Amino acid sequence: MKEGGEKTGYAHWVSFALVVFISLMAASCGSSAKPDRRDVDPRGASLLGEAQQAYRSRSYATTIQLIDSAATYVPELPDLWFLHGLVLSDLYRFDASDAAFEKALSFDPDYRSARYNMGHNAFHQSSYFAKNAYRDALRHYRAEEALLHRALMDGTARPGDRDALASVLLQIGTTYASLQLPDSASRAYRRALEVDSSLARGYAWLSGLQQTAGDLKAALANARRAVEIEPADPEHRLLLGVLLSEEGRYVEALPHLAEASRREPWNRTAIYNLGQALVGSGHIEDGEAYLARADTLEILRSEIEKSHVHVFQNPQDPIRWENYAYLLQRAGRTAEAKAAIGVMYALTSTDTSPR
Repeated sequence: MKEGGEKTGYAHWVSFALVVFISLMAASCGSSAKPDRRDVDPRGASLLGEAQQAYRSRSYATTIQLIDSAATYVPELPDLWFLHGLVLSDLYRFDASDAAFEKALSFDPDYRSARYNMGHNAFHQSSYFAKNAYRDALRHYRAEEALLHRALMDGTARPGDRDALASVLLQIGTTYASLQLPDSASRAYRRALEVDSSLARGYAWLSGLQQTAGDLKAALANARRAVEIEPADPEHRLLLGVLLSEEGRYVEALPHLAEASRREPWNRTAIYNLGQALVGSGHIEDGEAYLARADTLEILRSEIEKSHVHVFQNPQDPIRWENYAYLLQRAGRTAEAKAAIGVMYALTSTDTSPR
């Protein structure tokens, strides 16, 4: 969705921080194609399990300490280096993160999600700085796609590989959209839906492309499908509400926009479009109140974006992470604020360098 614009679309590359976060969570549980772990040192396995739990809680300092301890016992376990890669990625140490993922692959060339997350590292950097890194992202995503496709074709697939393939294809589509190649993006989204027809994000992101192309009928149909599959998702509800508003169907749009605003009260796009729909449906006073609130949220959103750029420019400065966390907390984005505080604490208390 386009933050701050008067005509607000559902462009995935503007909401990429949320998209990447969701994708990382979907891929964070990497797995080895080598299931026999009977020779793994039990103490190392226990420490790794604790590290994984700490990572899920965004306790980065604890995670790093546990990874260091586990490495004493299981230095050749790819899961260990994959987890370290995830932590370093969250700390915006992208080169070090890639090195950790490469180390996981050196122990198991078929390790799931390592290449996928290397693609995310490139995608994440592209969206702020080096635009040509989108091509690097595609290279990594394509490598993950090939790994999963081969496993599905030759009968060596593991549980979750089909779902993972659909997620990879979605991210490939998003990368093409970021490169302003909508036809390639559309093909990738449709391929993802062929793999998993219940993938709500696939319908939503395809709808976003169709909205941009001016095909509102197709966009509406796919947005409705996304909402049917995941009615609680505020992004899908917002998309459908925006599309209905663009057709002047304000009364139909209101419940979707109201629900999106309720679930994400910090989302300026949702608040703004709710205000517009209220005004359009004759609720002038209520609508103007939401529009005024949207103006206030836009100021905070802009501050958050600038702070995030500052973090990117110097990710090893804990003060920048603290400032970023403070603004996120002000906006009510508590999960993101907690993650930023976790990074700040890790930077002030732990050596994050790869071993």
